[in-house]
This record gives sequence, structure tokens and C-alpha cells, in this order.
Amino acid sequence: MFRLRLWLNRLAVMNETMEYLKLFYDPHCALCRDFKKWVESQAAYFPVIFVPYTSDQALREFPRLLELRGDEEIIAISNQGYYQGAEAWVMTLYALEEYREMALQLANPAMMKKVKPFCHWLSKNRRKISTLLEWFEGGEEKVECEGSCKV
Repeated sequence: MFRLRLWLNRLAVMNETMEYLKLFYDPHCALCRDFKKWVESQAAYFPVIFVPYTSDQALREFPRLLELRGDEEIIAISNQGYYQGAEAWVMTLYALEEYREMALQLANPAMMKKVKPFCHWLSKNRRKISTLLEWFEGGEEKVECEGSCKV
């Protein structure tokens, strides 16, 4: 967690460039799909690319995906490294123009102590959240996560 804050500070101070952020997601999960739509609707400093985590492309681009349990926690990769769980969420915010300052604040070790449990809660309850999202969307597409999209 302290590593993330140091890395974000280094990027800001040295003007290093992140070229892309690639997020591995579950396209069968309503929460994942809504998150993807929201991120894609935001202005970003660099491309944010979504790849279904079960695809051949995902395994080619990040062979450690299964080893790191990409089905249980969101994983993001960039030209700067990989991020998992709360760090991946913060890096996603860092990519977005309107949320970069928030990402820098959340990366503070004291804040990460609160961010990590929230991200864990979100992952643990994603099926219930997905069911609610589908209900609010009118239930047109009834897709369940089947235990594969812990965000």
C-alpha cells in the first residue's frame, strides 16, 4: 500500500508517463459491466482498456492472472506494472482526469487502510450488488456472476 503512494508521487514529480491501464473484468457480471461503462464515459489521461479476464487475450497478456486469482479480485496492468484489489481501483481513478486528485488522496497509507476493506466488501458482495443493478435496469438481461467476477 505504501508502494502505491510512492509510485504515484514519483509519477507526479518526475512526470513519468503511464501509457495505458488494462483492466481484467467479468463481462457476465452487472457490476463489472456498469463499472466498465462508467469508466469508458470518463475523460482519461491515457487509454483504459477492458479485457474479459477469462479470454485467451487476457491469459496471453498477463499469464499470472490465474495464479493471482483474477477471478476474485480486480487486476490491472500497465507499462508500469500490475495492481490488484484496492490498488487496481485507485489506479483506475488515477487514470481518469476528474478523479486523479482523489486517487492521490486515497493512495495515502492512512486512507488505504479504509479503501482496502471497502474494496474487499465490494468484492464479497458483488453478486448481491449485481442482482440489484439488474433489477434497477429492469431485469432485461438476467446474467449472474457465477462466482467469477469478484471486483
